[in-house]
Amino acid sequence: MTIEELRERCVQLEQQNAELTAKLNWFMEQFRLSKKRQFGVSSERTKPLEEQLLLFNEAEAGARPEAPEPDLETITYQRRKKHSRREMNLEDLLVEVVEHRLPEEERVCQSSRRSPA
Repeated sequence: MTIEELRERCVQLEQQNAELTAKLNWFMEQFRLSKKRQFGVSSERTKPLEEQLLLFNEAEAGARPEAPEPDLETITYQRRKKHSRREMNLEDLLVEVVEHRLPEEERVCQSSRRSPA
């Protein structure tokens, strides 16, 4: 290749590099915008605190001032805890104890036995 061909090739590669960089920047911006739309501040913002407090004031203003306070009941008994369904199903079953005994020579693991020397 001649020097002139190499210069043309270099110019082409620089132009291609600039195009790819511009595309990459565009895609990065689109990605950032989509993440902001997905995880950013919601458009459903709450009303300012003053407006929220006004709602309660309106309800209180509409209420009759002579309305008596309701009487409070005191609970003087305690409830017993109910049995769970599983306990109720198992309480009528018979319990059978099965005991298995090993002979004396099988009560020791193989790894803990000492080999006769």
